[in-house]
Amino acid sequence: MTDEIKDLLDAFSSTPLSEHEKNSVRDGLRMFMTEHPARAPWHVRMLDTIEHIADVAYSPRMQAMTASLAFMVLAGTGTAYAAGNALPGQPLYAVKVNLEEPMQGVFATSAQAQASWNAQLAARRLSEAAQLAATDQLTPAAQAAIASGLDQATENFDASIAELATSSSNVATAANLESNMEATLTANTQVLAEIQNAVPSAAPSIQPLLSRVRTRAIAVSSARAQLDDAATTADIQSVKAAAQAQLDAVEGQMNDEGVTVNTGIGSSGVSSSSVEQQAIESGRANLQAGNYGAAFQTLQTAALVTQETQIKASVSAQVKTAAGVELSATTTSGIAASSTVSSTSADGTDTTSSSTDATSTDGS
Repeated sequence: MTDEIKDLLDAFSSTPLSEHEKNSVRDGLRMFMTEHPARAPWHVRMLDTIEHIADVAYSPRMQAMTASLAFMVLAGTGTAYAAGNALPGQPLYAVKVNLEEPMQGVFATSAQAQASWNAQLAARRLSEAAQLAATDQLTPAAQAAIASGLDQATENFDASIAELATSSSNVATAANLESNMEATLTANTQVLAEIQNAVPSAAPSIQPLLSRVRTRAIAVSSARAQLDDAATTADIQSVKAAAQAQLDAVEGQMNDEGVTVNTGIGSSGVSSSSVEQQAIESGRANLQAGNYGAAFQTLQTAALVTQETQIKASVSAQVKTAAGVELSATTTSGIAASSTVSSTSADGTDTTSSSTDATSTDGS
């Protein structure tokens, strides 16, 4: 039987097919392939699935959703609040810097938002340093953790500012952000210097960090000055908008603190310096006269002094709560106090006033 089948198959294979038969076979094959599509091997399909899941998981939208869910879980257990107040050396500090803060940072998607977020992180690290220093608990390990976090925050800040400043329409925004960082660093330099004097036993642990912050403050001040100059030569409408926004921000900050420009003292006990008042008045006059570049620069001075005062008052309050150490209520920034305030009247007359304070940035 087997031989008969073999002979039949040999005879069939040696018989040429007609064109009609060939077409029928092709049509049959196409139909079969359509109804039974080929599938990749299982291991290839698994790899494709894993890659798709990874693409979705690492998309900005999914990261934000994951961060929101995780943060809600932490908040629901009270861990987020407790970790937010943790200091280096405490059990929840790792949760704060390795989980909570990265989750919050996911929402900063633009260069401007990332710069603002990293400036906030720098402020947190410095506040932690002040509280530990005031209680003489700024150990080498804590100092290293704070220095590392500060370096990372400032480096990321610089990268975001560089990206933002590539567009001329964003130079003024970048300058404002640099001003915010400068105020943060300068105010905390003063705080650390005063703690060093108030708590002599903590001086050896404070000095390396103080030197680091002071150096960084000088660098940021220089970068801010360059951006200020660049902003004044940008598109006139963008400079006008930036100057007006700066004036609104400064006046809003002073109102929030209860500061009265006319008297120089407010209900909060935070005084506005003569430099600050002159800068605001000069900036307003220049803005009204159409001298937008001059308005922007003088209002930057006002914003810097206002922010330094507010930041120092806030950190000083934390230090008092943590250690009962009283710090002075005023800022003594050499950078801000020696700023020159330039005003151009509506008739084009240039008037310049300068205030110089011999007190250095470190409060010595």
